[in-house]
Amino acid sequence: MINPFQFRHFAVTALFLIGMLPAFSQSNSPTGAWLSCGRWNAAPKEVNRDLRAAGAQIIYFEADGAFTLWSGTLYSESHHPPTISEGDAETLYSGVWTQMPSGPTVKMRKVYADVRMKGETIPSPEQIVTTQQRADRILFKGFWFRRSPSLDGQMQKYALGAKQRLDQK
Repeated sequence: MINPFQFRHFAVTALFLIGMLPAFSQSNSPTGAWLSCGRWNAAPKEVNRDLRAAGAQIIYFEADGAFTLWSGTLYSESHHPPTISEGDAETLYSGVWTQMPSGPTVKMRKVYADVRMKGETIPSPEQIVTTQQRADRILFKGFWFRRSPSLDGQMQKYALGAKQRLDQK
């Protein structure tokens, strides 16, 4: 037989655990910029001894389900976060994402490319990409990406431009 104190204790504990279930069942939201970066190369010392450049890709997940992929060159100076180059070749994809148990699934189209293959059309046919998300990484098209909050502001600008390009087509 359970006495009233034990019952009350059991009931409070059960209610607490039931209230915590949504927190345990939700997967981590990928919202924000995620970076996959190649090897950093130093600029010539006579140009800028602190400047480095790297080929990179950034995937950007917006809270409303919009998605942008940027590919191009990043620059970084000592003790400063990386910045997206505004003069080198780049490629932009735009689309939408939905959260799945293993990670976000993305539907996207290429909407801009400085360098195009012969016969390539813009926007490209839709691609569907299934990702794998770990606590601090996302595997996207064979590359690991890490969360990079310092790039969020820059990617907001590219996301808006990518959406406008897709809407114009």
